Amino acid sequence: MSQEDVHKGGQTAVKTFRLPKELLLALEKDAQEEGTTVNALVSTILIRYVEWGSSERKLGVLSVTRPVLATLLESADPKKLAVVARRRLPTGWRNMALFKYHDVSPESMIRLHSLITKYGLAAALDVRKEEGEYVISCSHQLGRNFSIMLKEGWDELIRTTYHVQPETRFDDELFTIRFSVPDPDSTIGGR
Repeated sequence: MSQEDVHKGGQTAVKTFRLPKELLLALEKDAQEEGTTVNALVSTILIRYVEWGSSERKLGVLSVTRPVLATLLESADPKKLAVVARRRLPTGWRNMALFKYHDVSPESMIRLHSLITKYGLAAALDVRKEEGEYVISCSHQLGRNFSIMLKEGWDELIRTTYHVQPETRFDDELFTIRFSVPDPDSTIGGR
């Protein structure tokens, strides 16, 4: 269930919880500041937990502020960053997809990266399927080195997992990759 389902009137059930008074007061204050109800706020919090939060610790995800990450990326040598991204990101992403979805299909990778951008990076992911090709774009505000990191990681992932050569483009705030997977059985590690 996604936030959209809850807020569009998806099926609901009534459940009563006991909460510490201080927690309830904090939730009421946050809900008022956000212009929503406590029920809607709690639903959003629980959806985030189910979609991503329950997996963060198990996957070894760390929280870091955007300015810290941007500064670290700015200070990195682009060539060294590219090597590290090719070596580390595809394996990490495949392991995360296997853990969370039990396969490494393009759809599972897209679902995983949708959650990563939604909850971990404050970036926007746009995914389209055009004439049998996946077109994935990531808009962010983390600079050119982040785009380089995405380019190298995704390129290596697509080449080694689906055995196709993707087409990539990037600049300081946008990364786009285009690829097709002709045969669903071409994935390695898929189940």
